[in-house]
Parts: sequence; C-alpha cells; structure tokens
Amino acid sequence: MVLLIFVISGLGSESLEKQTVQGHAKLNITQSKGDEVKYEAHLRVHENFGEVGAILVTNEHRKETYLKDIVLDGLPQGPVKFYCDSWIASKHDNPEKRIFFTTKVNTVSIYWNHVPLAS
Repeated sequence: MVLLIFVISGLGSESLEKQTVQGHAKLNITQSKGDEVKYEAHLRVHENFGEVGAILVTNEHRKETYLKDIVLDGLPQGPVKFYCDSWIASKHDNPEKRIFFTTKVNTVSIYWNHVPLAS
C-alpha cells in the first residue's frame, strides 16, 4: 500500500497537520497493464478544503517503488495531476515522506513573505 496525504496550496507550516486529508491507495489489478500497476484511493475531501497543492507519499512496501504520476479526480476544480517520475524508498529503509507539488502551485509565493525586498 501507499499512504497519500493531500495538502492544500498556500498552507503555512504551522497548520500543516490541521489541513490535510490522508488515506491509503490500494492496488487495482483490473486497471494494471504489463509492468505498470495502478493504485486507487477513495477519500472524502470536504468541499471547503481548498485546492490541493501537494501530496506527501509514504511507500509502505518493503522495497522501493517507482511512481510515475498521481491524478486526483472528482475535485471541484477538476482533475489535478502530479508528475512524480521518481523512485520512492520503502518506509522501512527511509521513513521520510516524499512531497510532490502540482504544476499549479507557485512555490515562490510560499517563501515570498520571508524574502527581504531590495530597497
């Protein structure tokens, strides 16, 4: 299984735990083709949650897994795609969560308030 944690865009680090939705993605054998397998998660996201800006991923398998992409369907703003193209270490080898950002997020704005402006 793979643990997914959705994070809203523009979220400050002080409220990270308060504004997330998480759930496990499970293997969907009927949608898998050849070497490529598909995982699915069915999660309830409150309508006031906001736009998903990032996903934290934990690989709960015993060996590393390649993650091509993540697509979120059924959101009010429409489908959101995360291009991952990355190997995810097993949580047994590396307990750190991997973070992937949607292409819609402007990461510069997250740090804007902390960058001094030139006078």
